[in-house]
Amino acid sequence: MNGLMIKSLAFAAILIVATIAVVMNLNIDVTSDSVNAITMAGAIAIAVITAAVSVKYINQMKTDTASGQLADENWDGIGEYENELPSGWAYSFLAVFLWSMWYGFFGYPVNAYS
Repeated sequence: MNGLMIKSLAFAAILIVATIAVVMNLNIDVTSDSVNAITMAGAIAIAVITAAVSVKYINQMKTDTASGQLADENWDGIGEYENELPSGWAYSFLAVFLWSMWYGFFGYPVNAYS
């Protein structure tokens, strides 16, 4: 697991260095334009967040133990836990379904383009 953590941190560092190298190679002045500065900060933030989430889940994999009720079904010796559907997934599915119905029936610009 330590090797995996080192690889994830190295990957994040490579992302940050590559982003800075590309910006410097293209002669983009990050300090004079606020849009470029925000974009650069966002790219670095994504790399840092990626590293933090990777480290969090790697540490969680080290310490967590399986607990819960196994389902009665057993396929080839592989058991499945009886877990509830996460509410975030259910709400996301419902939101996407409602949006798709709205877009399909009302939002799509049928006569807007020739």
